[in-house]
Amino acid sequence: MTTDRDNQILELICTFGGKTYFEVLEQTFWNGKSNAMQQVRNRINTLVKKYKLLRLYNTSLATPRSAIVLTDAGKRYCENELGLSVPSFHFSATTVYHGIMEQLTYFHFRRLNRSVERVIVKGWSKNHKHTPDFYYTKSDETIYIEVERTKKTAERYRSIFTKIKQDRVKKVVYVCENIKKARQISSVMDVSSSLYFVALDDLVHAEKIPYIKQKDL
Repeated sequence: MTTDRDNQILELICTFGGKTYFEVLEQTFWNGKSNAMQQVRNRINTLVKKYKLLRLYNTSLATPRSAIVLTDAGKRYCENELGLSVPSFHFSATTVYHGIMEQLTYFHFRRLNRSVERVIVKGWSKNHKHTPDFYYTKSDETIYIEVERTKKTAERYRSIFTKIKQDRVKKVVYVCENIKKARQISSVMDVSSSLYFVALDDLVHAEKIPYIKQKDL
């Protein structure tokens, strides 16, 4: 019989394009556990071989070597038993690391703030100028969350922030791999009191969201 954790893993997979990774599960559902990766592999092996809800997709990368994806039986289970919308699976090696960061960010932000939602581009873009990765609302104010792996140009960031202002958003949070990366990305941005950063390597262990104001980096 599947467990609540199994169902939560399946929900995560359905939320993020029909796939997740061992590296994500180790730092989410098994975060802080001893021998976490071995526990992840044991449970996924059960869902693959015993329940046949999942299968492993060879990424042809050094890491992650495998993506964890739904089988046809897994798709039916998610739709019929969990009431989930199942996306078509697509894998792109160029976006895999950003995807891992997105899943970790989503899981841990929602662990600490259940109101955080992933943006569905198709519906969102009709009424907004900018499409962030995630957002949440606090006191009738919308906060955008962006997952940022690489530094864009100053001109590109100015264009993004112009659109964000048109959306009447007054607070933007950039999630970066670590503080060093946050400082590199912040260095090409205009200084703003509405701009905050979160280091992902701190977030995964945090008891509250570790916001850092841009000026304090």
